[in-house]
Amino acid sequence: CRLAIVGPTAERIARAKAVASRGEPWRGRDDLWFSARGLASEGGKVAFLFPGVDASFAPRVDDVAERFARPCPIPPDTASLKGLGLGIIAVGRLFDGVLRDLGVVPDMMAGHSIGEWSGMVAAGIIDDAAIGAFMATLQPGANRIADVRYVACGTGRERIEPLFADLPGVVVTHDNCHHQSIMCVPAAMEADVTARLRAQRVLFEVLPFRSGFHSPALAPHVDFYAAHLARLALGAPRVPLWSATTCAP
Repeated sequence: CRLAIVGPTAERIARAKAVASRGEPWRGRDDLWFSARGLASEGGKVAFLFPGVDASFAPRVDDVAERFARPCPIPPDTASLKGLGLGIIAVGRLFDGVLRDLGVVPDMMAGHSIGEWSGMVAAGIIDDAAIGAFMATLQPGANRIADVRYVACGTGRERIEPLFADLPGVVVTHDNCHHQSIMCVPAAMEADVTARLRAQRVLFEVLPFRSGFHSPALAPHVDFYAAHLARLALGAPRVPLWSATTCAP
């Protein structure tokens, strides 16, 4: 069976025992997860999924690194896009290594945004040592980004896109689910966009980072990044890595 408890307390442990004794699945309520049947042992496959940028990225991994005698990722300088990216990749590398130490080996991988970089390192497409050297060549302030904002909305793209069809440059970049989507908004249009969302009673949040990645706003800067990427050697993957763009290996 599988049992996971987040922030175990005496009360949660007692509840977990009761849940396990009943043998029925428990999927996250009160931060408990339980399954009486092993999925992998019944023919299921293991996938490693690497996350992208988090608006409140503040990993707490010191205890994990210490427990498995691995170097702890240096706390990232989240004020810069480069520092944030390095931190996310470092945490991904830590957990990839720890899971393998535990004997958990992926059959496939996927990642979103910079999580695909973590996946490329873990899959062997990019040499583990090469990624650090490559990122070191990107000098602070050298990254080229668009003057845009990301606005997370508490509704799906089907409702959002008609609201802004008359505003060129406003693009839904993340069609996450029926009740969440993220727009890329030119900075000059932010006030207009947020006013319309308030008028429609749509919950939203302007995210604290900007780049224009995943949107047409980055098109003028593609050649800049292509020139840097041309110096990075790529190899064949040891584990299939699925693309978030094509939904194929």
